[in-house]
Amino acid sequence: MSPCRLLVFLLLGICTALGLPAESKLTALEYQHLEIEQDGQNAKLDLCLFDPSAIKLRVMDNINHLGLPRTQKLAYAMSKGTYVAGVNGGFYAVSAYTPYGQQISNGVRTEAFIPDNWMKGVIQVKDDQLSLIHRDDFEDSESITQLLQSGPWLIYDGKIPGEGLGKDRYHTRSFIAYGRDGRWLIGICDTASLLGLAEILQSDAVREHIDIERALNLDGGPSSGFWMRKPGGGIVNIPEISTVRNYIGLYR
Repeated sequence: MSPCRLLVFLLLGICTALGLPAESKLTALEYQHLEIEQDGQNAKLDLCLFDPSAIKLRVMDNINHLGLPRTQKLAYAMSKGTYVAGVNGGFYAVSAYTPYGQQISNGVRTEAFIPDNWMKGVIQVKDDQLSLIHRDDFEDSESITQLLQSGPWLIYDGKIPGEGLGKDRYHTRSFIAYGRDGRWLIGICDTASLLGLAEILQSDAVREHIDIERALNLDGGPSSGFWMRKPGGGIVNIPEISTVRNYIGLYR
């Protein structure tokens, strides 16, 4: 065996022994548009699937130093810099544009962490690692650079929660999730109840593309918006109606 082939063989053996992938096969960025019948209605989903080792997440504060919105629309915010996709963020008080729960944007903290309400999910980037954790597992740290509280959980550890999801109010819904294969997604559904959306995300049509481990609801209704540069060219823009406090932006 040549020295080069021997080295490759040894490296593959080390990766196997440590449980490490020899080569990542995840697609960096993928767009999917799905139409799924749910409760007699045709729900439309737009999904941005991404590999968090190649695509990074940023919480974008939409308020400037004067306390006014920086921009009225997600699409304008996403057109700046190297953003590849974005969705509206967490809940907020409409009158004052203050986040409901804690917001950390590029290390800048706004409002306090809420430990005991219906927002049981936390999106965070800590030590450059993206995670979606339960509120009860949250541990504060100066190394957290991005954070949003939101809720309710749509899927938690592969299952639909037994409480907190109604089936009587249909709205546009936006969400963030990750799958068993290591990929993440942000997405929007044009009309669904919370329970209906959870069921959609566990449907065979979605599982054909990603088997979701955890999914968290974001601010919905008129706040929901979605924007993406498709890898093959073109832009998907589903504009929100309301001016929102923050966005979730994905960038290279």
